[in-house]
Amino acid sequence: MLAPLVLQLSLWQSNSLKGVILHHSCRLNILDTVIQSHTSCFLGLSDCVLALGFEKMERGSLSVKYTDRTNALDRHIEVMASVADITPAPITAQMFGNAGREHMAKYGTRPEHFAKIAYKNHRHSVNNPYSQFQDEYSLQQIQASPTIFDPLTKLQCW
Repeated sequence: MLAPLVLQLSLWQSNSLKGVILHHSCRLNILDTVIQSHTSCFLGLSDCVLALGFEKMERGSLSVKYTDRTNALDRHIEVMASVADITPAPITAQMFGNAGREHMAKYGTRPEHFAKIAYKNHRHSVNNPYSQFQDEYSLQQIQASPTIFDPLTKLQCW
């Protein structure tokens, strides 16, 4: 995709951003870009980093778009399967749920923290005409909805 490269070049050429390293993302998410940015600061390569990214969402649940090549998530799922059992739950819920479990074990995060994130996201979605889902739910509704993959409930996966 050319747009992020053009944006990066035009921002770099502006006088205010001379010498600033820009990271951009055309991937499934901006996570890699954020990691690159953090690493650049951590290693002392940059004092300030601007991470840019975009994502084009489509209506409905995520699905496999290209069947003529290896799925970008295959390696991730292999690694996940080596540390956690694959269950009949939706694979996306397992990926985020297992990441949540790891965060809980490492930092003491509680399920209520994830529920509050879903609450905030649903609350903001009603004001976003481009939001994939635009329904608002209370914190109690989110916590009481059926568990899809512990610690995630249906309304945290929606």
